[in-house]
Amino acid sequence: MIPQFLPGRGSDLRELNQALSDLLGVPVRTREMRRGIAAIAEASSLAESPEEPEVGVHIAVRGQFTGRLLLLMRPGDARRIGSLLGEGDAPSEEVLDACREVGMIIAGHYLSAVEKFAGEMGTPTPPASGVDMMAAIVQSVVANAGEGAIASLFAIELEDPSGPMQLTLLVLRDSPIGN
Repeated sequence: MIPQFLPGRGSDLRELNQALSDLLGVPVRTREMRRGIAAIAEASSLAESPEEPEVGVHIAVRGQFTGRLLLLMRPGDARRIGSLLGEGDAPSEEVLDACREVGMIIAGHYLSAVEKFAGEMGTPTPPASGVDMMAAIVQSVVANAGEGAIASLFAIELEDPSGPMQLTLLVLRDSPIGN
């Protein structure tokens, strides 16, 4: 049986963690938190905090399969990622560029895992990012997923010396891999 949620196998997550760790220079650990409707609901609730709106990177996948990857992070964590990549720590386009770079690494590993297990090809769109409008972006991504979408929610934990950070990755597929 071909896995429906990728990344998700231990080796795929180890490769993703290593790539992010190499980019950011800090230890990274990824774990799956939820699957199915609960994953979508939890991701939606993360974007509804008016006190601290999320920063998000949205990457659509097109090709022999379609889906979406949505990377969510608190603004403070986005600035710290920008700082790790030498982009300073002010909310700026440079910080969003750094977050998009992290999103593209995640998307690349997701697509590699799908190709490896299912022999299906996908192409990521250029990453779109936003701040302060994440509730609308999450709702749009979820609405476009359709009723048959398969969802998985991942926590990506970064062990920065100034304190831990957590990013959230929602993976939505329009259908099971290999079907």
